[in-house]
Amino acid sequence: MTVRCYSTANGARSGWFCDFVKRRRPANIAGSRYAFVLYFPAKPACPAMKYLPNTITILRILVTPIVLLFLLQGTTAGLVWAWALFILASISDYVDGKLARTLEVRSRLGQFLDPLADKVLVIGTFAVLAYIGADESSRPYPLLVPWWVVIVIVIRDVAVTGLRSWAESHGGSIRTSGAAKAKTVVQLVFLIGTLTILVIDRLPGVLGAVGRWILESDILYGLAVVVALVTAATGLAYFYNVDYSRAQT
Repeated sequence: MTVRCYSTANGARSGWFCDFVKRRRPANIAGSRYAFVLYFPAKPACPAMKYLPNTITILRILVTPIVLLFLLQGTTAGLVWAWALFILASISDYVDGKLARTLEVRSRLGQFLDPLADKVLVIGTFAVLAYIGADESSRPYPLLVPWWVVIVIVIRDVAVTGLRSWAESHGGSIRTSGAAKAKTVVQLVFLIGTLTILVIDRLPGVLGAVGRWILESDILYGLAVVVALVTAATGLAYFYNVDYSRAQT
């Protein structure tokens, strides 16, 4: 029995279907005369599904303040909740884009909300980590995330957003580059790793000792410098690669 998979956008079929259809085969070839066919919808069968990607993006924005509040609590439970919610929010950054492409429901609103949600999550978490590191009244980790790294990230995002607005006002557009997407992955991986180390630091025994050693060393500071350099480089690449001559005056 043969399985054939394809999508159908028009016609009577608009959902998931499994049918046996008759097929021709040479007489000297063994096998069934019927094929098992799976119909995959090119459009969402349920109209409400087209709102799912943007809903996930909005939820990522709404969950960010909760992550930051848990971080500011400074308790072990708060760190664990912040770590878990941040990972879920990071995964949602991939899920909403994947759903929008799969369901073919990409929209101008989604193109605006998705990078905004990333900026709110990333910049907010970096800022809180910098604040925690500078708070010597609790657990002083002054080299955890320096404030200048946060400033570099903010300046880069503001500059690129301004460049996009300028390009659109002059009849052009700037697509998100592969390097910029890689930059977001680097930032999220660094933040997840840092939050993981903060959680491990609260554990007893050898794991806790390893976490404390990492926090008290210059490892995270060095990685934060790398993140800042990658962030700045991808921002400069936008300005270098823009075709200013094609912009309408």
